Amino acid sequence: MRARFTPSAGTAGCALAARLTEDPNIRVLLLEAGGSGKAHFELRMPPAYPRLFHNTEVEYDLFTTEQAHAVGKKRFWPRGKVLGGSSSMNALMYIYSFYDYEYIAHTIRHFDRFHAGAPSDYDEWAQSGIEGSEGWAFAEFQNSKWIEACKFIGIPYVPDVNTIAGTMGVTKLMTYLNSMGMRVSSETAYLTPDVMKRPNLTIATYAKVTKVLFDTTGGKKRAVGVEFARGKGSKRYRVKARKEVILSGGAVHTPQILMLSGIGPAEHLREKSIPVIHDLPGVGQHLMDHGEVNLCFRVKYGESLTYLEPRRFRDIFRAIPKLLEWLLFGTGPITTNICEAAAFIRSADPALFPPSDYPEKLEDTTSSLDAPDIELLSSPLAWKSSTPHHSDVPIGELASFLVVLLRPTSTGAITLNSADPFEKPIIDPNYLATQHDIDVFVRGVQLALRIARTEPLFSLLDKTETDPFLDQALHERSPLDIEAVIRDRVDTLYHPTSTARMAPLEAGGVVDAYLRVHGVEGLRVVDASIFPTINSGHTTAPVYAVAEKAADIIKGQFYTI
Repeated sequence: MRARFTPSAGTAGCALAARLTEDPNIRVLLLEAGGSGKAHFELRMPPAYPRLFHNTEVEYDLFTTEQAHAVGKKRFWPRGKVLGGSSSMNALMYIYSFYDYEYIAHTIRHFDRFHAGAPSDYDEWAQSGIEGSEGWAFAEFQNSKWIEACKFIGIPYVPDVNTIAGTMGVTKLMTYLNSMGMRVSSETAYLTPDVMKRPNLTIATYAKVTKVLFDTTGGKKRAVGVEFARGKGSKRYRVKARKEVILSGGAVHTPQILMLSGIGPAEHLREKSIPVIHDLPGVGQHLMDHGEVNLCFRVKYGESLTYLEPRRFRDIFRAIPKLLEWLLFGTGPITTNICEAAAFIRSADPALFPPSDYPEKLEDTTSSLDAPDIELLSSPLAWKSSTPHHSDVPIGELASFLVVLLRPTSTGAITLNSADPFEKPIIDPNYLATQHDIDVFVRGVQLALRIARTEPLFSLLDKTETDPFLDQALHERSPLDIEAVIRDRVDTLYHPTSTARMAPLEAGGVVDAYLRVHGVEGLRVVDASIFPTINSGHTTAPVYAVAEKAADIIKGQFYTI
C-alpha cells in the first residue's frame, strides 16, 4: 500500500473513506466513537430517531451553555455517535443550497439516486444520480393544505428546489429514503457490503479519537497519526498515518480534537495545560447554527400524525396498521421525515412584507438577491424543544409550523472544558445576539401565523383551543410579545458549521482551499466545520459534496506528490 489515511466516521467520513478506497493503492482506517446505526431499528424508521436522544450509546447528549440572549436556557444539541454521524439521526431533508450550482453539479451526481414513490408528474426528477438515495416523504394531511396556503399569499410553488434555479419558493421536500421507505445515512449509502469487503479499508468502531499525533522534530509540525480509546479509563492506542490524518468529526468534535491535539488558540490551550503545537486562533470560533422556532396548533381529527407517538389506546390501534404498511411495503405515514414541506423566502420580499407594514429596511445577509434568509417548515407533529417527544405536549391531533433563521449574524464558539477528551466540550452558539436576527425572526413568525390563518389551511385548525402550550391566538400578540416567544423557544435545527472554516489565516481561517490545516502538514478537515459561513439551507447534502470534492482533491494530490 502506498498511503494510509485515518478519517473519522461521521457523515463526511464514511463518504470519503468509500471514495478513497476505490483506489486499491490507498489504505484507509476509519475510526468511529460509536457503533453501527444498523443495529438500531429507530435509525431505520424515518420519524423514530428522537427516541434515541440522550441515549449515549448512539448520541452524545450535548447541551449548550446558558444562552444569554435566549432567557438563559441551555439547549439540547443532538449529535450522532454512530457510523454516519448525524446523517443517521436527522430529519432527512435533501436540499442542495449550493452557492454555485454549476460548479458543484458534477459532484452532486456522485451521491444522487431518485426513488419515486410519488405522483407521476415528479418522474422527470428521477434521472439524476448513481450512488445516493432519495425519495419523497409522506406529505399528506395538513402539509398539502399548508402548501396551498403558502401559494395563496404569494409564495411561488416549485416542484424541485435542487436545481440551478435555486430554492426560493414552497415545495414538497425530497428526503434520504430508500425504495422501502427507510432512512439512508452516510453509513448505509457508502459503506455497502462490497465496500466493507475492500482489503484496503479498515473500520474500527467504539474507537474515539483522543488526539492527533505530531512529529515536531527539526522544527516541522507534521501530523503522523492519531490516538484513540474505547472509553475514559480504557487503554489508549496509537496508529500511524503514512500519508495524512483527516478529521471528519463535525462542527463540534473536529475543533475539540484539534484543540486537544495542541492546534488552536494558544492562550486557551495553555489554560487547559495542553502543549501548543500550533497557535491557530480560528479553531472553534465562528460557530454558526440555524436557529428555529416552533409554532404548535391543534388540528381536526385525521390531519395529524401525533398518534404515531401513542399516548392513548386508540392511538395504538391507529398506529399498528401503519407500522405494518411500512414494514411490508415501505409506504404510508411512517415514511414521514417529521417536516415534509418547506418554503424558502426573503425577509425583504415586498410581496410578503409590504413596506407599508414593514417600513424598516433590514440588512441583507444573503449571498444574492435570489437567496433566502428565512425557511418555513410544516410538520404533522408537535414539539417546542429539540425533541418531538415531550411530556408537556398536549394529547390529541396537533401540527407544527417552524420558522428557521437561515442567515444569522450571531456567531458562537466551541471551547474545551478540560484536556480530557471524554469530557464534553463547551458549546455556545450565542443565539440571538444581534438585533438583526430578532428582526428577521419576528417577520418569519408573523408570516407563519398569517399562513396558518389562510385557507385552505385555516379550516383545519381548532379555533376554540385555549391550551397555553398552543399558538392558536399568537397572531393577536404584539411584535414585542412575539420577540419574547422567540427568545424563549429558539432552538437548534441541528446545523452547526464553520468552526474550522475555510478562509485565509488572517481572516480567522483554519483550513485552506485544499482543506489542509494552516500551519501544519499532513492534516486535513472534511466536514461542516470547514464551511466559510453557514449555507441558506440544510447541511447534509453540502457535507456529502464536501466529502466527494475532498476525495477528488486528495486522489489528485496523492498521484502528484
